[in-house]
Amino acid sequence: MNVVPDQPPFGIASETLRRLLAARAADPCTLRADAVLRAFRSFAATRFESPHPPVSDAVGYRFVRKARRGRELAVIVLARRFGLRKPRGGEVEVRCELIYPAWSELAGLPDHEEWWYRGGGEPLELDEWLDRLTTRMEWAVLRWRQPASVDVDLVEL
Repeated sequence: MNVVPDQPPFGIASETLRRLLAARAADPCTLRADAVLRAFRSFAATRFESPHPPVSDAVGYRFVRKARRGRELAVIVLARRFGLRKPRGGEVEVRCELIYPAWSELAGLPDHEEWWYRGGGEPLELDEWLDRLTTRMEWAVLRWRQPASVDVDLVEL
């Protein structure tokens, strides 16, 4: 497995995810959640140079319901967080957000967030952890539906 040096900038990581999504479809909004997750799985397996393992390379999942411009939305966030080499430390996160209209089937589901840390003594391997995410109730509703938008952002925390 190749290690891609990327400090600074982490733009290489976000561009890698964009290209993996583009390889599946010219417009990421035409991809269903399963296809996005397959691209994200490749991204999560790509090694990038990051300081202070294991806490400096983490893969995250969030499911949230929120309102934007008066519309109820359901959002799945697939994220990869890296530590920064600065005197004060810090982190940067590559986020892939799948934004959907909030269907009635999602009404009773709570928000959820969990993280997997590379080399952190996790009980599951990365592939197993990602597979387990798809057993969550929101995936039963959203897995075969196309999102209203798929956004990839690089955010310094």
